[in-house]
Amino acid sequence: MKDDDERKITQCHHCQEHFPTEGMDQLLPVPWGYTEEGRFYEVFLCLDCRRRHFDTHKESYKTAYEAYQYPGFGSDITPWITESEAKVQYCLDDSHLEPLQNVVVKSVQAAGKFQPIKVFYEKLILDKARWVFGGEIGIANARVDLA
Repeated sequence: MKDDDERKITQCHHCQEHFPTEGMDQLLPVPWGYTEEGRFYEVFLCLDCRRRHFDTHKESYKTAYEAYQYPGFGSDITPWITESEAKVQYCLDDSHLEPLQNVVVKSVQAAGKFQPIKVFYEKLILDKARWVFGGEIGIANARVDLA
């Protein structure tokens, strides 16, 4: 019989299903609430339960992902990310990026030729990665596991 510490790592707190202790399917810690003593605590959730949790309890955005006004420019500046950067930084693949709205721009390569590249609104990419991997904790796990 497993002791309590081992069960916390292998059994999802919400759905009670069992999962491996490492890799992309492992349970990951999610902020859950506070004890009566005012101490913060986390629970370990599977991917599906993390998705449901973060659908209800949205993760906030750093200001770097929001459009902002630059003095003297006269319009919003929106953070964009290239397709290749989105794949590397957020561990997304073509199937994740294909349905997302993008803009094709021309970029100058080292040889001096113009090359079309896709750029995406970075907040949209972050939202997609959060869903694919189950929150920021899932993205961090994917970066380690897929490295």
